[in-house]
Amino acid sequence: MAIQYYAYLLTFSAVSIAIVETIKYRNIVKNEYSDITLLEINWLWQFVLIFVPVVLLWGIELIRILTGGIGQSDIVVGIWGIVSIIIYIVSYKAFTQQDLFYPKAETTEKPVRKDSSEEDKSKSSNTMCETVKNSMESGQYYLNQDLSIHDFAKEISVSARTISTCINKKFGYNFNEWVNNYRVEKALKILNDKNNDHLSIEGIGLDSGFKSRSAMYIAFKKKTGKTPGNFRSN
Repeated sequence: MAIQYYAYLLTFSAVSIAIVETIKYRNIVKNEYSDITLLEINWLWQFVLIFVPVVLLWGIELIRILTGGIGQSDIVVGIWGIVSIIIYIVSYKAFTQQDLFYPKAETTEKPVRKDSSEEDKSKSSNTMCETVKNSMESGQYYLNQDLSIHDFAKEISVSARTISTCINKKFGYNFNEWVNNYRVEKALKILNDKNNDHLSIEGIGLDSGFKSRSAMYIAFKKKTGKTPGNFRSN
């Protein structure tokens, strides 16, 4: 029985860690990817939700034994079978999520001289942030539906860390919000042009860099408080 209690403790800990890490990964997605639908991280949440009933049932079985229950009920065999299946499924899902394991592409940039003053560093930082902003606007990288901060960093030869700092501290957004704001602005221009009245909302979204209709609606509601259809020219 001691082994079973130990295994239950490990399983309970694993589920707790999974919940914490899923929340952390959600924050990473916000700051590294522009596809807002990635924030759902469905497969990770499925892992947590599937494991919770197993932990509860297992706990009930252990309580039954502690309160005088004799023998081992059939539920234990079922639990171990479910656990084995879950481990296999989660392992497969994790393996197919390459972004979790493959190293992120880092780019290099000219370092700031160590003997520069704080004022010079501030000016250099502001200049770099303007470069990042201008590069996004002139290159229209936001039209790439699968754009990540590492793809963008590679394109403009600025480190992902520097870009992230600029977006967070100078612009007040995470990467996901920043890129989708550009997409919303692009979509608004198309929507407000009467010559584009024949275009569908979904088509406009795709042309603006959104990967799906739902991603477009979420971004619009967040930035404007309205749906894309509210901006159709009359």
